Parts: sequence; C-alpha cells; structure tokens
Amino acid sequence: MTMKKQTILFLMLAIMFGATSAQGQRTRSISGLVKNLFTNENINNVRVYLLQKDSTAIDSMNTGSGYFRMPWEKPGEYLLRFEHEDFETAYHPITVKFYRRAPNTDLGFFYMRKKYELKEQVMDEIVVKATKVKFYMNGDTVVYDASAFRLAEGSMLDKLIEKLPGVEIKDDGRIFAKGKFVTSLLLNGEAFFGNNSKVLLENLPAMTVDKVKVYNKKDKFNEAMQLKADEGNLVMDVRLKKEYSTGYVGNMEGGYGTDNRYMGRLFASRFTPFSRISVLANVNNLNDERTPGANSNWTPGNNTNGLQERQIAGINHFLTDNKIYKSSTNVQVTHLHADNRQRTSGENFLSEGNTFKESSSNSRNDSWQMNASHALEINRLQEKGKLQLTTNTSFSYNKNKTNGTSTGANFSVNPENLGNVMDSLFLEGNNFDFYKYLLMRGYADYIYKGDHMNAKFNGVFSKQIAHTYDFLRIFLDASWNKADYDIFQRIYYNYPNNQIATTDYRNMYRDTPQKSYNYSARAEYRFYLPTRTQSLDLTPYYQYGQSFNSGSERIYQLGEYGAWGFPNGHDIGIIPSTEDSLYQVLDVQNSYNQGRHDFKHKPGVRLAWDNFNTEKKHKWSVYIEPPMRIEHYAMDYQRNKLDTTITRNVVFFEPYVKLTHKTKDKHDDLSLTYLCNSYAPDLSSLVSVVDDKDPMNTIYGNPDLKNTTNHSLALTYSNFLKGQRTVSANMSYNYSKNAVIMGYSYDRNTTKKISRPENISGRWNTQMSVGFSSPVDKQKKITLYTNTNAIYVNSVDLFGEDQTYRVMKYKVKSLYLTENLRAEMRYDKWSVGLKGVATWTHSNSERKDFETINAVDFNYGMTGRVELPWGMEVNTDLTMFSRRGYTSADMNTNELVWNMRIAKKMMDGNLSVMLDGFDLLGQLSSVRNVITAEGRTETWNNVIPRYALLHVVYRFNVNKKK
Repeated sequence: MTMKKQTILFLMLAIMFGATSAQGQRTRSISGLVKNLFTNENINNVRVYLLQKDSTAIDSMNTGSGYFRMPWEKPGEYLLRFEHEDFETAYHPITVKFYRRAPNTDLGFFYMRKKYELKEQVMDEIVVKATKVKFYMNGDTVVYDASAFRLAEGSMLDKLIEKLPGVEIKDDGRIFAKGKFVTSLLLNGEAFFGNNSKVLLENLPAMTVDKVKVYNKKDKFNEAMQLKADEGNLVMDVRLKKEYSTGYVGNMEGGYGTDNRYMGRLFASRFTPFSRISVLANVNNLNDERTPGANSNWTPGNNTNGLQERQIAGINHFLTDNKIYKSSTNVQVTHLHADNRQRTSGENFLSEGNTFKESSSNSRNDSWQMNASHALEINRLQEKGKLQLTTNTSFSYNKNKTNGTSTGANFSVNPENLGNVMDSLFLEGNNFDFYKYLLMRGYADYIYKGDHMNAKFNGVFSKQIAHTYDFLRIFLDASWNKADYDIFQRIYYNYPNNQIATTDYRNMYRDTPQKSYNYSARAEYRFYLPTRTQSLDLTPYYQYGQSFNSGSERIYQLGEYGAWGFPNGHDIGIIPSTEDSLYQVLDVQNSYNQGRHDFKHKPGVRLAWDNFNTEKKHKWSVYIEPPMRIEHYAMDYQRNKLDTTITRNVVFFEPYVKLTHKTKDKHDDLSLTYLCNSYAPDLSSLVSVVDDKDPMNTIYGNPDLKNTTNHSLALTYSNFLKGQRTVSANMSYNYSKNAVIMGYSYDRNTTKKISRPENISGRWNTQMSVGFSSPVDKQKKITLYTNTNAIYVNSVDLFGEDQTYRVMKYKVKSLYLTENLRAEMRYDKWSVGLKGVATWTHSNSERKDFETINAVDFNYGMTGRVELPWGMEVNTDLTMFSRRGYTSADMNTNELVWNMRIAKKMMDGNLSVMLDGFDLLGQLSSVRNVITAEGRTETWNNVIPRYALLHVVYRFNVNKKK
C-alpha cells in the first residue's frame, strides 16, 4: 500500500468514527469535578444531588474519581448539594445552558471542606491482631499502604518501592508498574527536583510515607475539560503521613567505618498547604545505597566499579494557590571524584586460530555539575473559555577532567602459562618466553578536560473555544548547547614480530569545540465530541523545527616536534606557546570542520475514540496517529582537500496505534501497541573519508548508508484480583530494517581493525514475561511472588579476518530464560524472606570459531528482620551467587555474600544508632566474565572491600499547633 493510500485510509477512519459518534445519542447533561479544598485532590464517592431552587430533589449520583456527569435536559437555575461522610455538606447554585456543539454544561470545580471533629471516647483496653492490607483499588488508582511493609530501620524510599507488588526499580532509577513505565515520581501530587526520581528515592525516609498511589494523571487542562479519550501519563504519587505534611520535617544521618568509609545525609522540608521548601545534602564514598536485609534484585554485577566520592546539595521550592498558579524551582550541585583501576584478559574467536589479550588501566575523574530549573503553570479553569499556560526553563553546567594510563598486549597463544607478562612487557631484550608469541604491545596516557553548557525552554498554551469542547494548543521548544573539550593522548604501539612496521608513536592534542541550537513550534486544534457512553477526539496538527550544529576537531601531532618526541618529550598536557607552532603539526588528514542545518516539518492527525459500556462497566479505547515527517538535512564539511556539502531529503511515515480495554469492577488493563519510527544516518558517516588517528582502528565513511526503520509491537496485561493478588503479563517484538552497525575486519598478525558503518537487516528480538503475587494463607502473613521472563535475540553482525576491509554476515541467536521467585513471612516482631533467581543463557552461531554457550547464573538466599527488646532491631541477608556451564573453570564461581545491620532506637524513635556490616565473609569478587560472538573477556575492577559502618540517624518533626 502506498503512502498516499495509507493516508487516505486513516482519514476515512477518522471520518467514520466522527460520523458514528455524531449519530450516537448525545444526551444533554451537566458535569463537574469535586475537590478537597485543603489538598486540591479529587474526592471519590461524593453523593451529588440536583435540586430545584426550593431544594426539591430532582436526581442524584455518586462521583467516580471526583467526576460526575448527570443527564438533564432543561436549562435554568438549580442547586447542587454535595454529601460525603468525611466532608462538610456543601451547596452551590448553578446555571444550566446548552449549545449546539456543547450539549453538556461543564460546571467546573466544586470544593468541599474536610470535617475536623474532636471525639472523646473511653474504651476498654483491647488487643487487635490483624494483617494490614498491602494495597487496594480506589477507582482506577492502585493505593499501597506503606505501613504494611516491614523495612529495615533507616531505609529510604527506594527500599519501600522495591517491595510494592507489581513494581520494579531499574538500576538507573526508572520505575515500572504493571509492566508500564512510570513517567513521574511525585511527592504529595507534585514534581520534586524536576522529576529526578533518584533524588527522591535515595533521600526521602521511608518512615515518613503514608500511601503510594499509582494512577494515570492528566494535566489540569485536560482534567478540567473532562476528556475521556485522554488517559494521561502513568505516575507514582508518594503521599506523606499527616504529621509530615505540614510544619518542619527532617532527617540527618552521619557515619564512619573501616577503610575510611564515610557517609552523611541531610533531608529537611517545610510544608504548608500551599508551599514546600526542601533542602538535601549527601556525601559518601560507599559507591551504592544497599541496605542490609533488603530483598532486592542486586547482584555482584551491579557493584559499582572503582572508588567514588560523591557530594550532592540541592534545594527545591514549590508554591501554589491550589487553583490558579503553580511554581517550582530546583537547584542541585553535584561533585564526583572517581578512582578506577582495571585489568582485563580475553580471547578473540578467529577461524585461523584465536588471539589473546592482556591489559591494565588506571584513571581518575573529577567532575562538577550544576542543574537549575523553573516550572510555572497558570490556570484559568473555572472560567468559560478555559486557558492554561505552562513553561519550563532549565540550565546545566558540567566541568570534567579525567586523566589515566593504560598498558596492553596481544598474543598468538594464551599467556597464562608464560608467567607475569604484564610486569615484563616493556623490559628491553627479547629473551623472555612470551616474546616470540607477542603480536602487539602498547601503552597510552591521556588527559580529557573541558566543560559543557545547556539551556532549554518549553512552553504550552492551551485555550478552550467558547461553547464547545474544542481547544487550541500551541507548543514552543528551544535549546542551546556549547561544549569545548581538550584531549591529550600519547600512544605507543610496538609490533616486535612484524617485518613491515615495528613502532608507532603519536603524541596528539585534540581540540573539539561544538555549538548547537534548535527550536520548534507546533499548533494543534483538538476537535472533541463526547456523548454519555463514547467520545471522539480528532486533532490535526502541524509542527516546524530547525536546528543547527557546528563542530570541529583539530588534531595536532605534537610528536613531530623534537621536544615532544619519543621517549623524553614534555609532560602530557603541555602545548607549544604559539598558534603558528601548533599549525605546523596540524594533522590535516584527520582534522575537520562541519556545520549542519536541519529543517523538519511534521503534519499529522491524531484520532482517539473511547467507548464505555455502563452495564458491563468496561471501556474500549482506540488511539491512532499516522504522522508524516518531512525533513531536509544539509551539512558543509571540510577535511584536508575535501570541501563538500551533503544534503538529504527524507519523508518518513511513522504510524502509532494503541488499543486498550479496561474493566472497572475487575480492575484489569489490556493494551496492544504498534509503533514505527525511522531515522536517517548521521551525515558525517556519509562522507567518503578515512579516519586513522587511532592506529589500531581505522574507520572508513560510507556514502551509501540508507535510512533505518524500527517496528515495535507490545501487548501488556495487568489485573489486581481479590485477596491481595496481582497478575501481569507482557509480550513485545522489535524488528530493525537497515540498522546501522559498525562492521569490522580484524588483522590477526597486527590485531588492527578496519571499521565501516553498514546497513544490515534481520536484527530482531522478542520478550515475554509473566508475574504473579498472592498471599498463601488465610491470615495473609505469607506472600509469594514469582516472575518468569523469556528473551530471544537474533543478532546480525559483519565481521572479517583480513588486512583489508572484507566482511561477512554472521548471526548469533541467544535465548535467555529467567525465573525470579521469592516469599515473605511477616509476623508481629519478625519477618523472613526467601529468594531465588536463575537465568539460563543459550547462544549459538553459524561462525565456525564460535563456542556455543549453555550457562546458568543463579542466586538463592534469605533475608530476616527481628525486633528485640529495648528498641533493638536486627536485619540481615545471606545470598549465594553462582555460575555454572562456562567453558573456563575460572568463570564457574560461588560467592556467598552476608550483610547485617543492628539498630537501636532512642528518644521515642527520633534517634537511631546503626551498625552495618557488608560482605562479612569477604567472598565478593571483583572479577566479571563476558562471552559474546567475538570472544571472551575477563575483567577485574577495584571495588570497595568488605567494611563495617557505624552511623547515627536523627529525625525531627515540628508541627504548627492549632
């Protein structure tokens, strides 16, 4: 089907859906949204009465998630009465009017005041033993009760989130709930530190949390417009306990341990109903945030490499009137110092005999980063012709310096039996046993320093068209970047057994300034036609954007000067004092300048149809967006004698289709999504040049690269069943056409590579996972969690063994099966957890030199927590991490890891003293092994050894007395 026919088809579908909705029964009605006057939250299960002016009742109904829509045909003056057991009864006069395009009268927001009653009761002393409900459904919102989860003393928010059924935290802080990505982590309904989830996860004490809610959040404008077809974005909203929601709250922690380990943390906030100001600070050299006794998915592979020292400080200010405006300001400064040491040994799989490599490296990094942002939201949602304006402005600055050294060699035989080759690698003479097997030896030192600045702005203006449900939206986006890095490198390679060239020494200074900007504007008109049981949302839009990127890399071969030559030249980082001297050693072959202009047009139409069956209480939604991207790229490029302009015009058709089904009573959620996206190759890869600044890896350009297209299909299902049970299932399929990869040819005699970007098709992967959690006893004290995951990857690569670039296509097929099983038993004063995770990996290839992999990585263990007299508490975890089935015996390992925390509470729980011990048995290894289609690599990194840490936590909470 041609693109033109596809576009016509989608337009016909849009007209068909529009006609269907227009012909449906458009019953007149009145609608509104009921909110808490204090918190501005929607109030569920409010009884809404429609009354005559003399208070005679006409009709009534309950709100769902705060909304009500009541059928009513007659315009005029009426009264509404709102009743709820926790709120004071409220009356509001209303005026009902109807228009041709607006058969519903939108009455806007109604506010109710919470009841505050002081009750004095005298009761006999009773003992109630009951298991708390971990979660429940409130409409479409999943509500988790934080008090139902037992955590180690001093735990932060991340440890609470890890325990929530159906929720997963990735290593980078991304959160998934019900198999879907959580776009925002909110604090009391609002963003915190610019939606930086890791700040909240690592610094908010878990003991301050009352509830955690997961729901789809609409922006205020769409909420006020009561758009059924707009589901919003999935968010996780952390609600604080009442005593921490007003006044001053703080958490201070400091500790010191063996091997000079230290940590300090401060989190303090002042809350009012209309504002919040928070400060945080965090200093430590612990590398990670593990807590003894936590039943997490941590493995030795997650251990942070190197020794890191972090200092973080930030401030967040939030202000609102809960009706018209919201303002949020964030400033955060981070300093990181890292000391990394690494040793690597490996094997390259080759048809004519494998080669072996040994290397070691040391590096130090020091970086500063400052981020500042401000968000403003202005709403006029109670007025006819609703409008909203939102703006977000941010600025970041990063300064970085890294210096390091590395040494390495390649051999024709395994050097394990040749002694300690790295210590003798550069000693003079050729009488060492390893010398005749030596293919290449080399060393390098480098300095990488510079800074980077970035500024961004985006704004959205939304305006309702009077007497209709239609509205106009305008989006503006702009950004600016500037970076300037200086790179100093001294590289020495020696090929002892090569008769052509034996030595290659380069002392390089690389100057790499870059600037860029981009802006875009988008306008869309949203045609919205609702009825009582269905709605149609048809939105045509147009977007225009422009970007410019200028950059250069000037490479100076300082080694051509005698004072910078081998082996007794100037120290690295020193350059000649005059520009003329620099230009005399300019590497014209590898230096370049480029300036790129992109012009982008994106016309499209978005169709959303929503149907709700009131009898069966289920909802179907269809979302279709068939946008077209029309783009023009132009790049001016100068390199050596080459001065050219490369242009490319592309038209991409990127359909997006989503089908969802929800049942309110059963709380199930089913969705099917298809997405197609395309992109053009980097224009600099199209330039027919040879880049040989790295003597071990020569890169060729490829002017014949084609555009890449990716297809994705995903099916997700989740259900919260009765009896505290959850079930979820996910399936996905991804296929790439003309994916851009780096093919390379490997010269066995010199271990040099020749690389070139190439298009390749046939890469695809599929994934399926099923998760389930359920109590197993009537008292719900024992809970079982299980997750089964299967991934199949069909990888296609280009590889050759030759001194010239000659490659062949090879496939590697990999299957990964993972079972994650854990159980938790909770009683009054103690809890025990059991866990087991196993991953089976099977990989094979048509390459003759590829070794088929059949290996299992598994771990099993237990966690425990017990409350002792005198405010004492003990938390511990013991886990065995094992590997089996690898060819090398060194890779089939066992590592028994035992962590423990002993805590003592004092001052009514406001002061806690804790003693932590990590890796008490000292078996945690710093060696990691990886096998791919190209070879095997074993890597050692310096990591924090086992240590003990004594730390003290002080909490304060000051509430304003009423």
